[in-house]
This record gives sequence, structure tokens and C-alpha cells, in this order.
Amino acid sequence: FVSLCNDRVVMDQGSPLTASSSTTPVEDGKRAQALRKAFDNSLEKTTQAASWEKVEKKFSELIPKGSRDAAKTFLEQYLANINTNVKAEFESILEENNVIPLLNKLDSECVQQKGNPPRKRCTSAGDVDKVIVALKDTRKYKQELLAMVTKLRKENKALEIELAENEKTFIKTQVNKKDDEICQRTKDKLKQASDVAAAELSAGRQQTLEMFLSQLSNTNRE
Repeated sequence: FVSLCNDRVVMDQGSPLTASSSTTPVEDGKRAQALRKAFDNSLEKTTQAASWEKVEKKFSELIPKGSRDAAKTFLEQYLANINTNVKAEFESILEENNVIPLLNKLDSECVQQKGNPPRKRCTSAGDVDKVIVALKDTRKYKQELLAMVTKLRKENKALEIELAENEKTFIKTQVNKKDDEICQRTKDKLKQASDVAAAELSAGRQQTLEMFLSQLSNTNRE
């Protein structure tokens, strides 16, 4: 690209593609005008995306200072050539596919239809009815699902309460069990103490103590 600019070589525009002129031109109707307007806007935005200002901004370091005018001229001629050829190709497509007459016919049928009674509904209308029924069924299913979710939430809440109560009961049972074990150990110790006291109060034990006290008394007298 830079080399072409330095040598001031200008691209040959050539002969643009032209649509066949064998048929009589047809005046554009409402829809045909809208189609051309949309095409023109799209083509304009496309060429603007490659304008000299944007190219110079993006590739300023690649364009030699002494060749900027030649590069600008080259780009403008290149875009003009593209613009001409694309428009010619678009016109060729319109003509080959008889697009403009068909759009004009559609315009006429729409105008006529405004004053006539509605036609019999096509099969797609039946499909629309099916969709409406399906939507109603969907709402019904949605309500049923919401009811099921609400019920499950209530059951889950009840289970949480029951689980909490069971946990409290379990803890209380464990505490009572521990208390029972303490009471049993206390009873065992009391029984053991009672047995010891009973042994101390037995006749044999009393006789032994009396003999010991007698001996102790005699020793003190001596």
C-alpha cells in the first residue's frame, strides 16, 4: 500500500458491474424505498469505517509523511470503486430476483386488504392458538409447582421443629441418665458406710472394744 502511494499509482476503477437494462424500470413502492434506504445506510456506514481519517489515525506510523496526499487519494478512489460496484451488484440482485415488482405487489395487496373482510386464518394462526393454550398450561403448572414448593417448605419447617424437640429430649435424657448414675453411686457409698457402721456395732466388735478398753484401764491404774 505504501509503495503504491510513493509511486503515485492510482488504482484503475475499471468498469463497474451493471444490471441488465433489458426490462423496463419499475418505480419503487413504499417497501422497495425502505429496502434501498436500509442498503444505502449500511453501505455508507461500511465505507465510513474505512475513511481516510480513521486509517490515518490507526496507521499513521506506516504512512510516509511525503506520501499522505497520494495515500488519501488512493484510498478515496478505492472506496469509490467499491461503492460503485457494490451498488451495481445490489441492483443486479434486485433485478434477477424480481424483488421490486414483488415488493410493489405486496404494497398493493396490503392496501386492498384494508377494505376487505379478514381472510380465513392460516395454519400458523392455529399454531398461535396452541402456543396460547401451552402458555395457559404453563401458568397452571407454575401455580401447581408453587403450591408444592410452599407445602414442602411447611413440611421442612415442621421437621426442623420436630428435630429441635428431639434434640432437647435427647439432651434431657442424657442429663437424667447422668443424674441416675450419680444417685446410684451415692447409694452404693451410703450402703458401704452403713455396712461399715453395722460391722462396728456388731456383738463381736463390741466385745473386742470392751476388752480393749478394759486392758487400757488396767494399764492406766498400774
